[in-house]
Amino acid sequence: MANGALGAKVTLVKNGRPLAGIVIAAEKPTRSAQLAAFELRHVVKLITGAELPIITNSAAVQGVVILVGESEATRKLNIPDPVFQGEEYLVQFARGRIVLLGNDSPDYGKVDYADEKTYPALQYTYRSTTFAVYDFLEKCCGVRFYSFGDDGIALEKRATLAVHPLSIRTSPKMDAYRCLSLGGRFRVAPRDLRLLQMRWRLNNLFGSANHSIYSIFYRYWGKSVLPHMAKLFIEKRPEYFAQARPGSRNSLSEWSYPNEDIPAQLCPSHPGPVAYFADEAFKVFQGEKVEGGYGNHVLRMTGQPWYYPIQEEDNQAWCQCATCRNSFTNVLPELRYGYLHFDWVNRIAAAAAKHNPAIGISTLAYESTLPYPDSGVLKLQTNIAVQMCLGIQFWYHPGVYAWQHTAYKDWATNEGSRRPLGVWVYMLQPAWDAQLIYHYDQFFPVLYPWRAGRYFKEFVQDGVRGCFAEVRMPFNLLEAYVACKVCFDASADPAQVIDEYFALYYGKAGEPMRQFYKRIEEITWNPANYPAKLDGYGWTTMEGSFPRQSFTYNFNTEKVNWHLGTPERMAELQALVDQALSQAQPVQRIKSQPLK
Repeated sequence: MANGALGAKVTLVKNGRPLAGIVIAAEKPTRSAQLAAFELRHVVKLITGAELPIITNSAAVQGVVILVGESEATRKLNIPDPVFQGEEYLVQFARGRIVLLGNDSPDYGKVDYADEKTYPALQYTYRSTTFAVYDFLEKCCGVRFYSFGDDGIALEKRATLAVHPLSIRTSPKMDAYRCLSLGGRFRVAPRDLRLLQMRWRLNNLFGSANHSIYSIFYRYWGKSVLPHMAKLFIEKRPEYFAQARPGSRNSLSEWSYPNEDIPAQLCPSHPGPVAYFADEAFKVFQGEKVEGGYGNHVLRMTGQPWYYPIQEEDNQAWCQCATCRNSFTNVLPELRYGYLHFDWVNRIAAAAAKHNPAIGISTLAYESTLPYPDSGVLKLQTNIAVQMCLGIQFWYHPGVYAWQHTAYKDWATNEGSRRPLGVWVYMLQPAWDAQLIYHYDQFFPVLYPWRAGRYFKEFVQDGVRGCFAEVRMPFNLLEAYVACKVCFDASADPAQVIDEYFALYYGKAGEPMRQFYKRIEEITWNPANYPAKLDGYGWTTMEGSFPRQSFTYNFNTEKVNWHLGTPERMAELQALVDQALSQAQPVQRIKSQPLK
């Protein structure tokens, strides 16, 4: 990676008059280059009020030429040299031109800036020219993309925009996937959501996993009530499915097999599902669509490994057949299913590799399968990627932290150099419990940007290559921003990113708002501030028993809520909000400087 200033400032806009032009010189520009050019023009206009022209001919530019995307013009400059790999991109000031260029997939459809449906794909694509433009705007123009829409962009309005030359060639630290699920009752316009996802450089290239076993039910359990799925039924093979308690249900019960007592899981010891899913992976690898399958969206990316997701249904109603019950009896009972799970995935991975050695299998270390299996008992196949599910939202509980973090460290230490590891991170509480389980809305927030930054810094330092985070909006958007910054750029200092956020986004109100967040983190991450007796499912005290789960829920009862939000603390926090309001300057609220 090169990163350095190269000389005197280059003026793009002077006193509101454009002195530069954005050039897309390719005969067929990629969607990535088109969107990058639109974003550059839009944000420069927000800063200066001037609109830089987007043209196709460098000779027509009166002033500084900004080349966006690959073209004959960039090739004449011998850029890039060497050729890009993966999501690599560059920002380069070369021979009087600014070059903003990255590795883009050959997607040449026309982009309408007002229509997010015409934008480049959000996953299984290269769109690194947009990365180059966003880096240029952040590092050269002092822009920050904190939230949705224009109001979520921090920038300094000025009539003259002059930038220091910069040389950057780099690629994201987490190179497998960087994904977010922004759920909850908070709603934003689809275009604003898509633009924030682009600006935060999200992508999914390989190795992620999710619950994916549904297609086998349509073929070998019974006919679905859905006509297009009913036609997939071949014959009933009950031996493929878990022998478990009567009345168990899985996700298909809701729409495909209503009012039917269908198995909650598969039987991991039976060879039938192993051969079935190895074949399904091979079909998708070849580009064939599997009706009813989960992984049809998993595309093959040039220069990247390929993994097919295999994960049981989202419950723990494990098979109780004699073979499953008598397997791995040499390990602790609470760990036994973890060995059954990874043995099952092992056999699928081995069978899939016989179809084609380039096929990999990705799976979750989730709930009871989170602990790392003893390699003396079971060793993983080399073509397996693992995604660890971690509820950092509850890592203020000493027991939850110790159990989950120990499992994470075991995986990172033993497997980080052997296979792609990723994390599935939950940032949904306390809103999940309060709104969905206990049905109250006025809950004490749990904010933790500094803690989140510390954990994500640890992930990248340990070589974790992918992150998927579930965030309940709008409460933990700052935590999500910090996570995305660190996942993309391992050199980012979370504390600096957070301090900069309050200074740039809130202006003169930034310091009391920083203290507001800091105080909430101090309150909610101190176990002593919780009730001595906890009434949530599976909990006793902060020092006692706790559920050994990945997600961990049913804890934020109203009793917990009122223990955190005491009258004294509420008065203290209200004073900080009042101070912020009194210091806010809404007309010219944002000041920023380019990074040195």
